[in-house]
Amino acid sequence: MPRTKPPRSCNSNSNFDSAVISAAAPLRIALAAWVLAGCTPTSGADTPAPAVEAGATALPARAIAIGGDVFMVPAGADDIGCPWFRAFSPTKMVVQAMFYRDAAGGFVMDRNEAVCAVE
Repeated sequence: MPRTKPPRSCNSNSNFDSAVISAAAPLRIALAAWVLAGCTPTSGADTPAPAVEAGATALPARAIAIGGDVFMVPAGADDIGCPWFRAFSPTKMVVQAMFYRDAAGGFVMDRNEAVCAVE
């Protein structure tokens, strides 16, 4: 059986496909620019962290020892004025989270358990 050429309408679709593909490139660039422009710090990022470089070995000022070469460093206050801390260790990896003081003098990540939590 001899091969036949596809109907003419199929050839016209290939022109449409190339037009869609060429129009999609600027849309992708615009979408990427829009997403990247939206990645700005929020107002909660106004509190400066203590000046401790990654891999620093000097103990920050006012650090509180909690054992095993791990310390809690005062790092500011939240929106209701409750002081928060961050973990620091010159030799160990520590979690990057906000910690609050609890009634027993320990550290918790839940602000509701903190001494200054609003009921």
